Parts: sequence; C-alpha cells; structure tokens
Amino acid sequence: AAASPTPATTPSPATAPAPTPQPVPPPAAPFATSTGDHIQIVVQPEDFDALCRVSQSEVGHFAKHGADQLKGGVEAVVETVINRVAHKGFRATIQGVIDQPFQFSAINSLGSWTKLPMASASVTGIVQNYLERRAGGAAGFLRGATHFLNPHLSSQTALNQWGNHVVANAIAEFGDNSKKDVHFHGFAPGAGLPRDYQLMFGTASPVFDGRGRPRTVAGTSNLRSRLIASLQSELAFFDNGKLKETDDPQFLRVGDYWQSIGKSLDGRTIVTLADGSQIRPAWSAAFISWALISQGVDTTQFRGAQAHWVYFNDLLDNVLPNPLFEVMDPTIYAPQPGDMVHYGRTSAAHFDLAATKTFLDADKFYPSHSDFVVDIDSAAGTATTIGGNVDNAVKSKRVKIDANGLLQPRVSNGKTFPWIAVLRLKTA
Repeated sequence: AAASPTPATTPSPATAPAPTPQPVPPPAAPFATSTGDHIQIVVQPEDFDALCRVSQSEVGHFAKHGADQLKGGVEAVVETVINRVAHKGFRATIQGVIDQPFQFSAINSLGSWTKLPMASASVTGIVQNYLERRAGGAAGFLRGATHFLNPHLSSQTALNQWGNHVVANAIAEFGDNSKKDVHFHGFAPGAGLPRDYQLMFGTASPVFDGRGRPRTVAGTSNLRSRLIASLQSELAFFDNGKLKETDDPQFLRVGDYWQSIGKSLDGRTIVTLADGSQIRPAWSAAFISWALISQGVDTTQFRGAQAHWVYFNDLLDNVLPNPLFEVMDPTIYAPQPGDMVHYGRTSAAHFDLAATKTFLDADKFYPSHSDFVVDIDSAAGTATTIGGNVDNAVKSKRVKIDANGLLQPRVSNGKTFPWIAVLRLKTA
C-alpha cells in the first residue's frame, strides 16, 4: 500500500558548522538495488552527509532535553530514512527520500538537503555509530516504522488522517512532550512494512526483514520447540482467551501480528460496511504468519498471508523453493506438535482435502482456519491446539484423536465436519 502523507516535523535551529567525519568507504554502488528477495541500501559519503544534516535539522535541538533524547532522536531519523528507502511507497535512494517534497520541514523552503548547515560533531558521531552497529548486524528499533510527527505542530487534517493513529500507537517517542517539542514514531494506517533489505556501510550487514531484524534461516533443530514456546507465551499473554483483542495492551499485540504481513491494523481496527454495520478484520492467519516469521522463517519457506487459503495454496502449488510444511491427508497422517491443522468454515465447512484442491483450481478463495498443534495426549485421546482470533483472542482448544492419533471428525451443533489437511512441519 502507498504510504500516507509524511508528517511535518519540528524545525531545528541552525547549529555552528563542524567538520563531518567521513564514513568507512562503502562498496561502490549508488543506491538501493534489488538482489531478488531483498534490496541493498548503500550509504555513500554524500548519503552519510545527507543523513547527518537532516538529523541535525530535525532533532539537533533535542540535546536540551538530555543526551539520551538527542541520541534516540537522531537514530530514529536515520532509521526512518532507511525504512523509507526499503519501502515501496517512497523514493529508492537515501538522498531521494530526504529531498522528497513536504517530508522534512527544514528542507521544505530550501529544496535540497545540500542547503542545510553541516551537522555538529555530536550528531555526526551518533549517525556514524548507529550505521556501524546496523552494518554489524544490530537490529533496528522502530520495527519498520516510516512515519513521525510532532502533533503540536501538525495540521488537523494530518492528525485526523494518520497522525493521531501514530501518536496513539507510537513505537518510539523522543524529545519532551510536556514542552510540545517531541517526535512520535510509528505506522500510518495502511502504510505496511518495508521490504527486506541489506545495509552497506563500509561492510555489508545481514539481510534485515521489514521490521529491521536480522533475517535467519529457520531449518534449525530447535525450531519446533521455539515455536511451541512462543505460542504458549502468547496464550499466557491472552490468559487463554480471557483477555480479548480490544483489551490493552493485547490490541497492540494483534497489531504486531498484522504488521508481520505488512498491515497497519490492530485489535481495535473497525471496518464500517455499506449498511452501516461494523466488524473487526479477522486476524487468525496474521497470527499464524507472525508465529512463523518471528522465529526467522523466510519467504522461501513460508509466505505470510492475511487469509489461510493463501499459504495453503502456496503449498499445494509448490511455489516455495524450500517449503517448511507439507500438506498431509488427515485421514492417514497423525498430527504432531508443531504441525498445523486446517479446516473450512461456513460455506467450506464440509470441504475435505480432495474438494479443497478442486475448489482452489476453480475459485481460489474459501473461508478457513488453521491452528498449531502444541501437545498430543494419546491416553486422553486429544490434541491441544493454539490459534489466533479464536473467540477474539489467542486461545487453546482440544480436538479428538483416535487410537492411531488421527484426527476425528469435528463436531459442531450436533453435526460432523471433516478436516481439510494437516500441515506437517518438516524440521525437527
């Protein structure tokens, strides 16, 4: 999705010119270039100078609120620029992002960052240290956010469209809000996440995902145990369904699930229908996606999606180079912890695996749901699952299995329904 208009920000007083230390010479490449599944963002000496100057203009005066506020404010400006370069909604170069009209207040009347005063030695040092850490593999801290504003200086239109949302769901805050000299950083509604990227500043960083985390390969021996531990932690955070999607802070955690697939929604997002009625978007597939992406699973293994049928269709169509799951017939394969169980809902409630394959060939979409299996109790004849958006929360269920461990038909309101598939986790 295209990014929302970028905020007008706090003008910064000019500071006395100071020599700008040059960064370690980076590889010779002029801007962000695609390498297939990620882009490369190369910080050349001029890009470094631009980052220092725009940081000075935006937050150089934050020093009066304390050294920590200056450091955090400068790093947040630099990270915002990097996130924008990686985002499809902004220009594809560091200098292009900085010079984009109506983005950085001090440049609005000047037209280019080159007309800004040179940065102070303290700001320059913060920028250089930040870039060196990131090139060394340190994660970002803005979680991919591309927007920031001072709500005390922004227009009411901007606040209504996206600014109030950023403030209410801020990822970071620097300056002093009590003195109306502050930047709130976050996501504008619908902005989505940046693309995966590699930052090059003297040395090449690992590939970061859109949230600024080093991307890792999931096929390690402890993925299954890490996944189950993470699911149990989410279950506890929602008190096994007693705390709901609209509760605070659970609604923000739902926002994390959505952001893992590039959607700036949360547990309090409301959609108004044509007849005036209101609903909340279903986030069960976003939860599945987050659970895997947060463990370092990359897009060669599993592609996050807002609907369960999408990633299920990926597996059936064999489009992934290294799929993490295998589609198994639930009538002959017994699920194990770490697997997913998949079934149809409403109009697809009677779908089995064969019917689903045929329907996907014809029409693609069908309403469905998946849960992770976290425990098998053969003696009790049950499998315990954890899923998202189950009764508007993260919640566990127990489903029946037979003496061979196979799923028994689902029962609802006295009727029985089949399972579509078990998605077998292929790693230990």
